[in-house]
Amino acid sequence: MQSLFGLEAYLPEGQLEVLDQGRESEAKQALIELGYLSPNLNSSQQTFTDDLLDGIRQFRKDYLRARLIPTGFRTEIREIQRIEGPGQFSEFELQLLLRLTDLEGSFQLPTQYNIGDQSLFTRVLHYRLDVLGLYTQAIGQAFNSETQKAISQLKQWLKLTHPQQVFQLLGDVPKLTQYILSQPEYKDRIVYFRHHNPRHQKLFSFEHAPEFRREFRRRLKQQLDRQSTTFKDFKKFAFRNEKKMDFDFLQEQVEQDSNRLLLRLLQVHQWMRGHYRGLLDNEMGDVTFESLLEFHRTEVEAGNVDLQAGHFMMHLAQGYWVLNIHYLFEDILSPEFFEKFDTEDFYHQFNSLMENHSVQAKHNIQRNMNEVWQAVNDEARQELSSKKNLIRRIYQGAKSLFRTLGRMIKNVFRWLAQKVKQTLNILKNMVKVLFREIREAIRMFGRGLGFLFGKRMVYTPHPNGNQGVITDFDFDFDATLIVPEHSSPHLLRKHVENCQSYVKAMEFSMLFTAKVIKWVITSSSPIGWTRFAFHLVKVFKNFIFGELLRTRKPFWI
Repeated sequence: MQSLFGLEAYLPEGQLEVLDQGRESEAKQALIELGYLSPNLNSSQQTFTDDLLDGIRQFRKDYLRARLIPTGFRTEIREIQRIEGPGQFSEFELQLLLRLTDLEGSFQLPTQYNIGDQSLFTRVLHYRLDVLGLYTQAIGQAFNSETQKAISQLKQWLKLTHPQQVFQLLGDVPKLTQYILSQPEYKDRIVYFRHHNPRHQKLFSFEHAPEFRREFRRRLKQQLDRQSTTFKDFKKFAFRNEKKMDFDFLQEQVEQDSNRLLLRLLQVHQWMRGHYRGLLDNEMGDVTFESLLEFHRTEVEAGNVDLQAGHFMMHLAQGYWVLNIHYLFEDILSPEFFEKFDTEDFYHQFNSLMENHSVQAKHNIQRNMNEVWQAVNDEARQELSSKKNLIRRIYQGAKSLFRTLGRMIKNVFRWLAQKVKQTLNILKNMVKVLFREIREAIRMFGRGLGFLFGKRMVYTPHPNGNQGVITDFDFDFDATLIVPEHSSPHLLRKHVENCQSYVKAMEFSMLFTAKVIKWVITSSSPIGWTRFAFHLVKVFKNFIFGELLRTRKPFWI
């Protein structure tokens, strides 16, 4: 990312380079999720392999065929490829990729598919089914009998009559989870799992913490119908001393599909909220278990002091555990967590808290943010270049993460200033999203400056490779139009569309840039790069969902 003319004091070139580091890894991760790239692709290589270029080209063909990006943006993407090479992504493409792999309702799929259909939409559908553990074939395959089988399985679990209802829920994991938990089969459900870590077993053992056992049963009685078969079986076969415990019953419960589905949903929620960075596998391994302990710690930090880990899980015996899944999801999916959340307010709070810290604390926070960001990118490169590539999923959505952080933002600053090791996972996810948002706002601001000081030429290429149509605007926006002989009406209409898109983008960028420059001029206190960057994001978020939505609906909404 080049330095911004005249603003080096606010956005030093070195810091812009830091912001730009994670862009390629983000795009490649999303392309892997959608099956355009192999999981074994070496992300650290300096040259673009044929496989990588083929995957990028196929993605571009698919999203253009799906009409997910307006025509005017195609010219910009072609220009980026011409100048920087075919392996470079535009910011619009990166944002589209992030929307397609989002699991919190940002992108709704079409609801009609036939056997043999193969498109960007079938890739997104397979990706979502794969995340839930229902689809194991290649993501890029056409809609097939295995896809139908996975949809039928989910339809059966959800007690739905039409596949279209499944498609609507698949893209919103929180809503999907709430719907599943409301079904009669799951209303009185307990989750059983196996986990053989001696340290964890001792921590939750009856001898070590007998109050956990009593409190777990009390909480379970509050969540379940005490006359239900589930609760009666728990008392009869599981809530006993080890000699009388029925281990055949426990193993049978562990292996049930409904049990594995709820455990998978728990893993996915932990992953989406930034607590879990392991393999989505329906298993309660050390990483999943530690993510629950981290979830508990951050909830207590946020003020939820009544939540105790021993209230929602308990070790029975011989590595068998029980989980009060309804009590846990009641907190994860609490109405307070899903109440209207304004990301602009998050950035305002973040900026205000930054300004109120001491000079030394600001320095520590900034240094640690950069170090955490470097760790995120190093980790992404290692995961993407791993031969086995088992731990390949890095969720890049922001809603759940921002909701989590918004409730404990003051503690976040303490964690950043002190770089608290126990919160490193959630800090990595926070810094990744923050820097991505800053980068997006800075790019739009840079584009505004480019329109103000740079060249303003719109070029529409001829489909046969002949000379295309050119409109060259001067400083006063007088235009020189160059139209080759025998240009078709279709080419001219396309060029007019490109010019209109250019003007719309320029209008947006210039208004956005003017608002930022006005703030810089009228600011009554010194402006460091962090304050400037976060104000850019705040203005950008407010502006893009205000001014722009009055004229047209952006492709990413």
